[in-house]
Amino acid sequence: MLLCFNVPSIAVSIELGSGIVARSATSSSWRSSSGEYAFGFYHLVSGRYLVGIWFDKIPEKTLVWSTNRDNPVEIGSSINLTRSGQFVIQPLNGASFSIYEGTNTASAEMKDDGNFVLKNSLSNVIWQSFDSPTDTLMLGQTLNTSRKLYSNANGSLDYSTGQYSLEIQQSDGNIVPTTIHLQDHSNWKTVLPNC
Repeated sequence: MLLCFNVPSIAVSIELGSGIVARSATSSSWRSSSGEYAFGFYHLVSGRYLVGIWFDKIPEKTLVWSTNRDNPVEIGSSINLTRSGQFVIQPLNGASFSIYEGTNTASAEMKDDGNFVLKNSLSNVIWQSFDSPTDTLMLGQTLNTSRKLYSNANGSLDYSTGQYSLEIQQSDGNIVPTTIHLQDHSNWKTVLPNC
């Protein structure tokens, strides 16, 4: 007889003053407690890096979110959760830019649902990657009317912003895919029934 139990995973807290450097896949990420997801430097075929989230337990590490998709950085760049609570990317050559600029951060966590979160001292989420999707929606993630999904420029070779977007219109709730670089932007839309 085989008995299977769900053992709850223990959250791995990332403390203030922590950082990672773009070097290799094994030393350039913070993983979720289950190891399913990783946050950190995602190595591109161009040799540069995106700061993102990917599935980490499968052979082809599939990227699901990125904060710098149009501005990849070089090896030696770093991500820092500063002691003052800011969350910043420091390119090896160039000025740093913020992922989160607040000062009330107490810790961070790569969660088992694929969401990277910053928390305050009361363990309340004050920033999360789920609030700013790039090209993928995860299970449990919602697409708000103020956000859009943008396709990749060239699949898994070029993750920069592509020519297609998807949004939920605030005016009527329709889901509308559009092309960005064409005259007639709207391709089609859903029509939701009046319930």
